[in-house]
Amino acid sequence: MSPSFCRARRAYGLHFAFIALLPGVLVASAAAAPDGPTESAPRGARPLGLDTWTLDNGLKVVFVARQGAPLTSVHIVYHVGSRDEKAGTRGITRVVRELMLQGSPRVRPGGHSYLIARVGGRLSSHGDENVTSFTNTVPTPYVELALALEAERMRGLFFTDETVAELRQAALRARQRQVETSPLGKALELLRGSLFGEHPYAQSGTGHIADLRRLSRADCEAFLSRHFVPANATLVLAGAGDAEEWRRLVDRHFGGLRAGTLPKHPPAPAAHVGQGPRRVNLPLELPMVAVGAPLPALGSRDRAALIVAAEVLGGGSAGRLQTRLVGPQAPAVAAGGASSLYEDAGMLVLFAVHERTRPQEEVRRALLDEVASLRDRPVPAPELAEARLRAATAVAARLSTASGLAAQVGRAAVVEGDPELALSEPEALLNVSATDVGRVANAFLKEDRLSVLLMMPEALGPQERVP
Repeated sequence: MSPSFCRARRAYGLHFAFIALLPGVLVASAAAAPDGPTESAPRGARPLGLDTWTLDNGLKVVFVARQGAPLTSVHIVYHVGSRDEKAGTRGITRVVRELMLQGSPRVRPGGHSYLIARVGGRLSSHGDENVTSFTNTVPTPYVELALALEAERMRGLFFTDETVAELRQAALRARQRQVETSPLGKALELLRGSLFGEHPYAQSGTGHIADLRRLSRADCEAFLSRHFVPANATLVLAGAGDAEEWRRLVDRHFGGLRAGTLPKHPPAPAAHVGQGPRRVNLPLELPMVAVGAPLPALGSRDRAALIVAAEVLGGGSAGRLQTRLVGPQAPAVAAGGASSLYEDAGMLVLFAVHERTRPQEEVRRALLDEVASLRDRPVPAPELAEARLRAATAVAARLSTASGLAAQVGRAAVVEGDPELALSEPEALLNVSATDVGRVANAFLKEDRLSVLLMMPEALGPQERVP
């Protein structure tokens, strides 16, 4: 063992059990590209099916066979997100997610990512309204290393009051950057409030400033013990290998962990009633109109049709809002939109930015007319085919890598209750018809369901000032 590696082991506090899982660490890391492994699947590498099982402690496991691929993704999803934050602790999920990267009694801060990088792997984390996840994408011979490290931090973390204080400040800076000083971030938060009312979905995942400032170590410890437990987690292995071998390794590292108690989640949002135009002043350079529509949950049977409908309207440079509302003689200088589907509800957000000399009512009407067009007239076949293909290609691209496949399968397993749905989504999108798009537009995008924000630069006009 080289002197440099010995120094690294001392610096990162790596327990011998983890070092023993690295028989070829120096050779493997020397051959790895500086930016991490390439995940593109070789020809013939594709999902061959799913194996699912549950440990005695409640940990759910999904193995997605991707034979022929050189990498395997070890992806763990905890069924907890900003939706589960109680009043007074808004923003705690983000802080706790960062705490999960700070080390345990046997792995010092940075040790997890250091070891994954040493074998040519890549570590990432993600959090949203419904889930918090961690992804370790490694050469398949090092899967046990990733399993051991994830089990270690599920077993327990090591952090101090000072650690929490540092991460609290980082979360406050993120909130300031993403919402407080971002007109678009503030506008999105206002739309969330109008669409979801008192439900936690109305809150941004960045939290509340007052809550973040008083967040304590005890708050974080309680949140961890309640939510980051085997009974509330799903482990996904996406890559080559034998299901029986993975069963043995998963049981070795996770089987002895205490189950914990399955936490309860908040009820779904109440029925929404659209809100008429609300005029606000924000620190914008140009005026903007934003429209929000409540959508059903991610598991809705209308999911594919809603995604395609959103693509028709707001699909980047090819969407109707950009092609019809933007141009030298058109009412807007930029326009677009996107849908977000969560476990209990969803939303569609559309926007149009316009010159100060353009009457805002004209822009609002043009935006709503495009929504009405989707309700009233079938989407022409060529336009529909392109929108379906764009939507399906985006999903297929995510499924083509080990990490993307694991993330999609994990989300489907946790949020929708069926991992198979991730694999069938591209086909479902390609099968959406013009009738389907018209049906969901009439069901969910009627004008009396929409909430409208009319935003003006602060220097223009005495409208409502947003704190």
